[in-house]
Amino acid sequence: MLLTIPPATITPDPFSFDATLTKIANLNSWETMEITDDFGMILVQVPPGCFYMGSVAGGDDRPHQVCFSETYWIDKFEVTNAQYKEISGKEPPSEFSDDLNPVDSITWFDARDFCRLRGANLPTEAEWEYAARGPDSLAYPWGNEFDGTAGVYSRPSSMGHLPVMNTEGEPLRPNGASWVGAIDMSGNVWEWTNSRFDDLDFSEELYDFQGIYPYPYATDDGRESDETIEEFEARQPMYSTRVLRGGGFLDIGADLQVADRFWSSPSGQLGDSGFRCARTN
Repeated sequence: MLLTIPPATITPDPFSFDATLTKIANLNSWETMEITDDFGMILVQVPPGCFYMGSVAGGDDRPHQVCFSETYWIDKFEVTNAQYKEISGKEPPSEFSDDLNPVDSITWFDARDFCRLRGANLPTEAEWEYAARGPDSLAYPWGNEFDGTAGVYSRPSSMGHLPVMNTEGEPLRPNGASWVGAIDMSGNVWEWTNSRFDDLDFSEELYDFQGIYPYPYATDDGRESDETIEEFEARQPMYSTRVLRGGGFLDIGADLQVADRFWSSPSGQLGDSGFRCARTN
């Protein structure tokens, strides 16, 4: 049974350096729980609890407490090319197309639609980060010290990302698992979240962000709102942008800290970006 750590025991001060690179306080002994959905996809359980989201090292991404009162589930692995093709019936758009590699170069719209086919959604920023770092707000999924064997990073673009599992369905980097057992939440490919980053006015071909969805994270300000491709295109040159998390194979090790944020247009197709899905039941 999970006992949520009272926030005061996680870190002495949410705005201190230790709030981001904490010493491990009383990390819950959570035993990984897995289910397989109707499509053969493995999800891991994320229990209720609180954590400090954000990072003092990230400037505006300052730590703030986020709590979950209900259990949810998140994919154990990044969605692979083979899974995407089998479930969606579409050819993966991937630059690196081996079956067990994560699907890449996928738009936010297509990733969202794939999750919906499974009765799931793209995780919110908060859901993604809590599954990655847990109630001790770890810097990396595996702890607070960088481990060069735990993730895929600093690779030339020509080499690409790596498979997420072997042919038996076993993880290839088990030492990089998060506290709930999710694999590759740091490195390999960036992962789309449901959350909006901001609106971007590109009418002058300048990055003119509107400041609509400021950090810290909030659930009730519209940043989790949906949009159709038609709605997105009708607003141009005002672009919505969506958040990606986790770092990718092109990034250096320091960029694999799970509080790091990245953004792109939901129509963007990035060779180092993929996704995983989440669901509440």
